[in-house]
Amino acid sequence: MNNMYYLNSKKDNKGFTLIEITVSLAVFATTAVVAVGAFLSILAANKKAQAAKVVINNLSYALESISREVRVGSNYYCGSDDLKLVTFNVHATSSCLSYAENSKSVLSFKTGKKDGGGNDLYYVYYFNSVDHTLYKSDLLTSAYSLNWSTDGDYYPVTSPSAIIKAFNFVVSNDTSYPKVQIFMSGVAGTKVNLQTDFKVQTTITQRI
Repeated sequence: MNNMYYLNSKKDNKGFTLIEITVSLAVFATTAVVAVGAFLSILAANKKAQAAKVVINNLSYALESISREVRVGSNYYCGSDDLKLVTFNVHATSSCLSYAENSKSVLSFKTGKKDGGGNDLYYVYYFNSVDHTLYKSDLLTSAYSLNWSTDGDYYPVTSPSAIIKAFNFVVSNDTSYPKVQIFMSGVAGTKVNLQTDFKVQTTITQRI
């Protein structure tokens, strides 16, 4: 009787085989790898979205600031930064209607403000294709023209994380309501794996 009990107990306590354990571990490892990969993809997508959001907010703020100034400005002028020369007070009916990828563009306009000496205040914007940044300068002048690249004290209005690859101002002064169009394209973010392409276009009409 005791021998029979011993044999039955030995049979009931049989464990897993090495093959079963190996298969279980393989299934668990595969599931873990898939789960971790999905989690990392979600994190990367979130970082990419956050980077794009920061850049778009910066560009929206910059364009809104330009729009407010242009709406109450006059004597719009646009040209290439290769010319270096901005002509004031004589371009009220001139137009600059060309648009090209990778162009270099300058915009100047009269603000209507003056200093104590009667000099007009002009704003000058230019796109630097070397560092992919839009710059601005405030110029007080009564001159016919000046070299904007040496006479202006410029500061950036777009973030370094906004890599602008093409930028152009298009000016139309030969209508009842002069207008300025802005075309911009590039990538948001400095890390290649987190970059997002963007294209922006806006039209600003004079309101004075």
